Amino acid sequence: MSPQENEKVHLTEKDIRGIIRHTVKDTLTQIGIDKENPLEMQKDFQHLREGRVASEMYKDKAKGTLVGVFVTGLLTAVVLGAKEFFSN
Repeated sequence: MSPQENEKVHLTEKDIRGIIRHTVKDTLTQIGIDKENPLEMQKDFQHLREGRVASEMYKDKAKGTLVGVFVTGLLTAVVLGAKEFFSN
C-alpha cells in the first residue's frame, strides 16, 4: 500500500456539508438544472406534472368512451338481431 492510501483524512461537518453542496450543484448543472434559479425549475416541474395529470385524465375518458361505443354497438346488434328473429 502506498502511504497515501493509509492516510486518514479528518473532515469537519462543515467540510462534509461543503463537499456535498458542491457535488449536488455540479450534478444538477450536468443534468441541465439551473441551480441559480430554483423557482423557475419548480414552475417547470409543476407544468410537466399538470401535463401528465391532464394526459392521464384524457386517457381515462377515452377508454370510457371506447367502452361505451363498444357496449352500444353490441346492444344495437342484439336488439336488431332479436327484432329480425321475432319478426319472421
